Amino acid sequence: MTQFRLRMAVTLKPEVLDPAGQATQQVVHERGFPEVSELRIGKVVDIAMHAHSAEDALAKARRLGNEFLANPVLERFEVWVQSDET
Repeated sequence: MTQFRLRMAVTLKPEVLDPAGQATQQVVHERGFPEVSELRIGKVVDIAMHAHSAEDALAKARRLGNEFLANPVLERFEVWVQSDET
């Protein structure tokens, strides 16, 4: 088996209000960045796992996202392989 490093970005669905993002956007505007038209806050999860292939690692990471790391009612996630190490 090979060790894979994956990264998962978990964000609120577009239709879900993001009070933290709105508050941060307001501060960003006040600090001189009025061109920022939208700012949403999410989380990044770094995962290292052993798997037979990159496809296997992605499938396992998607299962982690669906079952543990993201709330499917409010959030969506995207996962990708960063690099693999032998």
